[in-house]
Amino acid sequence: MTVRHTPPQDPDLARRLYGILSMYADMTDGDEAPLAGVIYITGNDDIDRLVRRLAVHADLTAPKLSFRTLDQVVEQTREAARAQREAVASV
Repeated sequence: MTVRHTPPQDPDLARRLYGILSMYADMTDGDEAPLAGVIYITGNDDIDRLVRRLAVHADLTAPKLSFRTLDQVVEQTREAARAQREAVASV
């Protein structure tokens, strides 16, 4: 998989990400919020750092926001598939 490198100092990117993070902050705020939380998945360290920094300013922080690397998600998916195969095989 190819991950495109986008410089974190790109003001348009930062503005768009901040808008998205603010939207999710609103959607996770309060007892009647439609979302309990947001998981951000990244394969790019520069973007990860930018999102973490902007999320604080958008008031979207833990436990409402958690981060996973693409490698972690791939491994979790593979583990779930292995567990499913083993469960089916044991029946």
